[in-house]
Order: sequence, then structure tokens, then C-alpha cells
Amino acid sequence: MAEYRVYLQATAEMAVRVEAEDETEAIDKAYDELPGGVCAQCSGWRQKWNLDIGDFEVSDSTDEFPNPELVSD
Repeated sequence: MAEYRVYLQATAEMAVRVEAEDETEAIDKAYDELPGGVCAQCSGWRQKWNLDIGDFEVSDSTDEFPNPELVSD
């Protein structure tokens, strides 16, 4: 029987809380705080599947969910 690798895609979102002088600095600091990867179990190490979290991008801002969101002054 043939063996296939099937690529599936999902969206993951995370929030990073940082202290900054303005929104631009907040975005820069958030990128600095991102994890470098996922643990061996979550990555699928030694499994028939693997997980790559890829690159993060800043989520779109909306009236309901401003981004970056000011948490406190």
C-alpha cells in the first residue's frame, strides 16, 4: 500500500502582553517574546505527523478587537 504525506493547515493565535511606549514598540516587543518553537511532543517528534508553527503576523485590528490593545496605562 502506498504511503502519503497530507498537508493540513490550521490557524493558531496567541496574545503577548508587553510594556511599551507606543503601539509600534509594543508590536516589536511582542515579536521578541514569541516562542522559538514547540516542545517535542507537540511537534510530532518520532510520530507520523509533524507540526510547524510557521511565522506569526500581527492580527488585523477591528473596532471590537483593537490590536494592539491597550491593557493599562
